[in-house]
Amino acid sequence: MRVITLILLLAAVMAGSACGRKIEGRSIEAVPVSVLSKDEMRALKKYTNQYHQDEAHKSPVKKPISSKKFFLENQEELVDSYDLEKLEDTETFIVSKLTHSIPWVTSYTKSFLELLGERMEASFESVDVMPYRFVLTSVTRTENDQKRLRKSNLNATQNESSHFYGVSVDISQTRFALPQSRESVYSYRLRNLIARELIKLQEEGYCYVVLENREKCFHITVRDR
Repeated sequence: MRVITLILLLAAVMAGSACGRKIEGRSIEAVPVSVLSKDEMRALKKYTNQYHQDEAHKSPVKKPISSKKFFLENQEELVDSYDLEKLEDTETFIVSKLTHSIPWVTSYTKSFLELLGERMEASFESVDVMPYRFVLTSVTRTENDQKRLRKSNLNATQNESSHFYGVSVDISQTRFALPQSRESVYSYRLRNLIARELIKLQEEGYCYVVLENREKCFHITVRDR
């Protein structure tokens, strides 16, 4: 496993050089990171689903999109009326292959993800760790997406979901990507670093966060500030 990790790290450095961006910092495995405390774990369970739902209903997206087909057929109108922006890979996060959602969110949700990326970069720099990217695994769901998801995901609500409204995303707990690469790195140390940044952002009023253990993700609903 360590040999594979070293190969991936070397590939990332070479890719960074090719792109003109120098990749600095150590592997996360070279840096001690404390486990999440009981208080931190409680903070990640503090706000129930009702908080997420209530916040989602304040979104510019006033009703769920019925299906991907409907979205594609009415994309221009929906993007304009719902103030949606597309999510694509950046230097701080990547969008995983989405099977049950579409990569569109409200403008302030996209701004939040960019802010989280900046916070994570600062966190990495503070411990001399290379800038790993977090991974978005679920974004805005259509009604059809939610119906299909219920068959395989017990966390998927039987009724509506805050994911309908362009303000909720799921971020993998332990899967990250190397800089300038989509190669995956799995790490609980990185999980603990991003968890601490999310707790801070929650305390600052930017979002609600819940740690979903079954699906190994952070479910985040962004608040309109």
